[in-house]
Amino acid sequence: MDILLPASLMLIVLVAFMAMALRLCRPADRITIAAWMLVGFFATLVKIWLFSQAPQIGMGYPDSIVYQLHGLALSQHWSGVSVDASAFLLGGLEAKGIGTWENDVLSYAAVFGSREWLYPGYIAVWYWMMGDSPALMVYSLRAIAAVLPAAAFGIALLLGASRRVAFVAGGIALLDPSIGAVAASMLKDTLASSLMMLTIWAALAFIVDKRREALVWLCFALGALTAVRFVAYVAIGAGLGVVLIFNLWQKQLKRGGSILLVLALSTIIQIALDQAPTGISLAQWYNSMASPYQGQVGTFSRQPGEVGADEAVLRWKEELKRNPTLAIVKSVPHSLFAPYPWLAIWPGLTWRKINELYYPGMVLWIMCLPGILYSLIGIRKQKDRLPWVFVATVLLFLLVIYTTFFGEWSTRQRVFALPVFFALAAIGWDRIALKLRGSPPPPKPDE
Repeated sequence: MDILLPASLMLIVLVAFMAMALRLCRPADRITIAAWMLVGFFATLVKIWLFSQAPQIGMGYPDSIVYQLHGLALSQHWSGVSVDASAFLLGGLEAKGIGTWENDVLSYAAVFGSREWLYPGYIAVWYWMMGDSPALMVYSLRAIAAVLPAAAFGIALLLGASRRVAFVAGGIALLDPSIGAVAASMLKDTLASSLMMLTIWAALAFIVDKRREALVWLCFALGALTAVRFVAYVAIGAGLGVVLIFNLWQKQLKRGGSILLVLALSTIIQIALDQAPTGISLAQWYNSMASPYQGQVGTFSRQPGEVGADEAVLRWKEELKRNPTLAIVKSVPHSLFAPYPWLAIWPGLTWRKINELYYPGMVLWIMCLPGILYSLIGIRKQKDRLPWVFVATVLLFLLVIYTTFFGEWSTRQRVFALPVFFALAAIGWDRIALKLRGSPPPPKPDE
């Protein structure tokens, strides 16, 4: 196969993410950000290759298989081929009793049975241009993951860290093996993480540096996030809601209006993606906005044996019903330490459980925990608390949502938020080191 086409497509993806990162960072940091992305590109290649060699990768995730089938179905649809709904697990069509996908009367979300279709769409582009080549598609994820160390660096700076501390944040994200585990498994978490970090970065660029250009990128990244991981969209929307309330309270009406405009425009993008490619119908606006929330309520309320029941949700509800105190107590260590990396020592690796791929990343996470907790505890001491409150609100909402539905926020579900945690860890560990040495805290940036 000619290497020029996949290399060109990968370069386009890398340039697109780099262009956004370079517009979000401060002008003085653009060379540094470009360097971070290039190093991140090759580091992710190594991570993906290493995890691809692990025997556990063959166990796979059911949703990874669904993403691949949906991507292949979409690429065949674009080529004018009738697609069998049952063979490609097109849940939306099967629910409607439609056997084949032959036209664009229905939206992609309605065909797949999920509004989170943007990642299968990305897979479809590769399949459409390159044929059935999952290996090439997996390695293309390095172009998307390249932005994560740069984002950790940029977010740390906007939270008031020195360049030295920000470099530590970027370095931790660069070393983090967890993103290699999800990328090698062909999961959507890589795209979800990159979009989420760009969204947080853009929001902080507006909150801290008052850069209005960041609002444009914030709209697009936040809108795209609705079709990749809706729960992240909800959490960031909650954080922006807190910023909006603060600005209105301070009578900063222009800044508050800007946040309100971002929320409105990202909602329009959400609706457009939900109804693509059939076009936006005003009659469907309410359903497009309300259906994901109604779907979450439905997921939590379903009983065993019902269509759409989630096994993980059912297990958590059963534990909570049987012994609520024990269930809640257990959720804390699960969220903080699962999957327990010491199990690799005793009773040892089974080489068959895919969660074992996250053990190396969990060691790094546990080492970061004291710094993360110390930095969050110190929010009240910040002179400019708003950016910190925004980040804390986003993370708190994610914790509450995942704990409510699954009883914990750990393992794969936490991977897409790790770069912002690494920024907090670098800041917190720096403050811990200063406190242990008895050194005075560094001056505020505006002093």
